[in-house]
Amino acid sequence: MDPDETHDDLLPLLLGICEDFFASAGPAVHHDLDDLLQARNITGGPGWLIDMLALTRQRLEHSAEPGGPRLRQTSDTREGGAQTHRH
Repeated sequence: MDPDETHDDLLPLLLGICEDFFASAGPAVHHDLDDLLQARNITGGPGWLIDMLALTRQRLEHSAEPGGPRLRQTSDTREGGAQTHRH
């Protein structure tokens, strides 16, 4: 990587990689991920995390568009939030 290069696109890329990995991971990974989330009082399960990765990535990509809204981090994007389906 070029240290002078801007890295604004790295976070959406990283989020996409994580989203793809967890979406295609097997039951054992989902079980371990669910245990990790529950230890942090997040009850949405792996599906919640996958959804949050996708939504955050989309918001970042949208905010990078000219005139797009800026990403505002809230506690809902980190934990809590609505429970979604399990993958």
